[in-house]
Amino acid sequence: MKIFRTLSLLAVILTLSGCVRDMDPFEGGDGVRVNINGQKCVMIGIPGGYYATLDTKDDECLFQSEVTMMTGFMSRYQDLFYLDFDIRENDILVKDKEYTVSYSGNKVIKLMLPNEDASSYTEVKLKGWISFLSLGQVVEARFELEGSGSGGKEYSLRHGFLRLHQEAKRQ
Repeated sequence: MKIFRTLSLLAVILTLSGCVRDMDPFEGGDGVRVNINGQKCVMIGIPGGYYATLDTKDDECLFQSEVTMMTGFMSRYQDLFYLDFDIRENDILVKDKEYTVSYSGNKVIKLMLPNEDASSYTEVKLKGWISFLSLGQVVEARFELEGSGSGGKEYSLRHGFLRLHQEAKRQ
C-alpha cells in the first residue's frame, strides 16, 4: 500500500511538472521577471493561473501575491525562491502612482531565499517602490527594490515587472 501511494504521488508530481513553465511577461504572457544582483530571474508556474488577489472594499485596497522564482542558471528545486507581495492602501490603488515599499507597515515585499540545506527559508525584507500599470482582471506592475539578507549580503532587484491574473475578492 505504501509503495502504491509513493508511486501515485510521483505520478502526480510528474504530471504537474509537465505543466510548469518559465513565466516571463516580457515574452507576451503572464508572470514575473526581475534582475536580482544582475541575474535575470523569472517566475515558474502554470500560465493562466491565478497568482494574485486584488481586494477592494470600503475605499481600502489590498494586493497580495506569492510567486515562485528561479534564475536562468538554477536547475534544482532546492534553488527555488519566492517573492511575496503584500500591498495595503487606505484608499483605492491608483495606476501609474509610485507606492513606497518599506521594511514594515502597509506595503511590504519580501524575498524568501533557501538556506544552505534547503530545508527552510531566510526572509529578506525589501524597500523601494512599486507602480501599478493595470488593476483589472490582469494586474500589471513595475517595481525596483533592495534589501540586506543574513550576513549583510545585499540584494538589488531591478527592472521588475509582473503581469498576473487576479482572483478578485470584491470590486
